[in-house]
Amino acid sequence: MTQDVPSLRAMVLAAGLGTRMRPLTNLIPKPLLPIANRPLLEYTFALLAGAGVREAVVNCHHLPEAFEKGLRRLDPSGLALHVSREQRILGTAGGLKRAESFLSGGTFLLLNGDFLVDIDLRRVLEFHTQQKATATMVLLPDPTSGVLGVDPDGAIRRFIAPRPADEPTGRLSCGFTGIHVLEPEVFRLIPPNRPWEINLQVYPVLLARGRRVCGFVHRGYWREGGSPAGYLAANREVLAGRAGSLTPRPGAGAATLAGSACTPPVLVGPGVLAGPGVEIGPETVIGPEARIGAGARIRRSVILEGADVPEGADLDGAVLFPEGRLDA
Repeated sequence: MTQDVPSLRAMVLAAGLGTRMRPLTNLIPKPLLPIANRPLLEYTFALLAGAGVREAVVNCHHLPEAFEKGLRRLDPSGLALHVSREQRILGTAGGLKRAESFLSGGTFLLLNGDFLVDIDLRRVLEFHTQQKATATMVLLPDPTSGVLGVDPDGAIRRFIAPRPADEPTGRLSCGFTGIHVLEPEVFRLIPPNRPWEINLQVYPVLLARGRRVCGFVHRGYWREGGSPAGYLAANREVLAGRAGSLTPRPGAGAATLAGSACTPPVLVGPGVLAGPGVEIGPETVIGPEARIGAGARIRRSVILEGADVPEGADLDGAVLFPEGRLDA
């Protein structure tokens, strides 16, 4: 069922409004927010390229011009990228339906665009093929969530949210990572030009019709970065080497901030200027062209490109950008 590597395609869902990250996402689409000075989508594209994907479509709705401009500036890891603009948000399945002609040639990947994960997608594709599945969801073991139940043979036979008291003990309760492997038959279950959700309106129909839906349980790194707390955690984890194989964009180095006291890990982008008596770190990311006023203290924070840190500021667990600030 899985295609030859050159024809494997993927879709990345990036049309959300990013409401939890406002006002920052009033200016920057959430999938382009930098994690350790690399746009979030760069990590996703590298993940897809490592699985053999050569072409991907990305949908967008919010700030479409800024989104497409940002796509052109990032490193696509060799992927040929296509953009699907949605005049209105069509949901996870409605947006997928618009890309049917691009994806309908065989097995394909569908990913949310707001998380970081360290996973070998080739193993997921192999699992999907071996299971002869119509759909495979990549899951996280989470006995408290009760979002999905996975049987010992890998099959998902019903959604169990919330987890009922009589749920069989042999079934593993899991949360969802936002990664799917799908067969083109799912397109037959999605009406055109209508908002539609894959988890709520496609998977239950597949299960009701007896199609094989499987769960691949991922036990490595995963982080959803769509809230201030999640965004800061993702930056800190990548910077500190706690995100598996994910690595930050190389920086200019803390040594460029003469007269500043830096407690590692600290990532400093190019063109950063700092006044005297500045203290930075630990677990702090300074974006390119940022300016740090004299005597400022910055800990466990992210300073985005072009932001100004006022003199004497004391930041701990903050996201600072040129037009404002977020706190976890």
